[in-house]
Amino acid sequence: MASKRPIPGLILGGAPALEKRVYNIILLGLPFVGSVVALVFAPSLGFTPATAVVFLLFYGWTALGGTLGLHRYFSHRSFKASRPVAILLAMGATFTMQGPIARWVADHRRHHWLEEHEDAPHSPYTTAGGQQLSRLIGLIHAYFKWMFDGSVSDPEHFCPELLRDRVVMHFQRHFWLYALLSLALPGTLGWMLGGRQEAMRCLLWAGCGRVFLIQQATFTVNSLGHSFGPQEFTTRDSSRNLWPFSILLLGDGYHNNHHAFPRSARIALLPGEIDPGHAALRFLERLGLVSDILVPTPEAILERRLRHPGATSE
Repeated sequence: MASKRPIPGLILGGAPALEKRVYNIILLGLPFVGSVVALVFAPSLGFTPATAVVFLLFYGWTALGGTLGLHRYFSHRSFKASRPVAILLAMGATFTMQGPIARWVADHRRHHWLEEHEDAPHSPYTTAGGQQLSRLIGLIHAYFKWMFDGSVSDPEHFCPELLRDRVVMHFQRHFWLYALLSLALPGTLGWMLGGRQEAMRCLLWAGCGRVFLIQQATFTVNSLGHSFGPQEFTTRDSSRNLWPFSILLLGDGYHNNHHAFPRSARIALLPGEIDPGHAALRFLERLGLVSDILVPTPEAILERRLRHPGATSE
């Protein structure tokens, strides 16, 4: 694979690309297979109140690990976290089964740096090699196909500070242990609540089904979030807001808002928008567990809003 315009920090082919493909086959394949099994055996397997409790518990932890951990803390440093919170967010981030933290952050920072231009990781318009994509193929590429191409974002270039972070490196070194715990812990809790049958329900629904749902919601924002939905701010890219996914991803569905203010710890910036992740962050702030939460001023939001065609000051 050859890029027309190789950039610093972009690795093409070789062992890193092979490792990326193998990781993603396993990380996407396990939740998918488990979710299919859960659906096939749903009539006999059932779904009990205990299953619902375990599902919601791990879904909340994993979703916060994604939006507050991977996204707002490790990628953008939108707030400062105490060590216990950093550990819990790092564990929740690993529970998303979207790859090691530093690799995810490197991809995300590359995404912001290059927006949708050549060599961006999951652009719906071009591959990392510069190939122009049709609308349908571009959506497929941005949804998941980019995870199996020959390009790798080098953490040494995009996020070198994370490679010196003791918390991050612990979860890097033991990534597969925590990835398996993402499935095993719900099953174990199910067994404690209701024996073998409940353990199987929780493994499939609260384990595989939870991970599959969060993964697919994230991939949808990467693809449809650059093609459908409103644009409240003018940005260099085609990012758009998908409010239903801000429920599933605790605020991360407002993709256009995020690209307008990447370092903001609050992604819901306009009246009527919801951001459960930011609400959780403010709760942690009251407990003294996080600090220095970055949020744009109302004046900055209004000024940026007025750049958008057709916007008014009302």
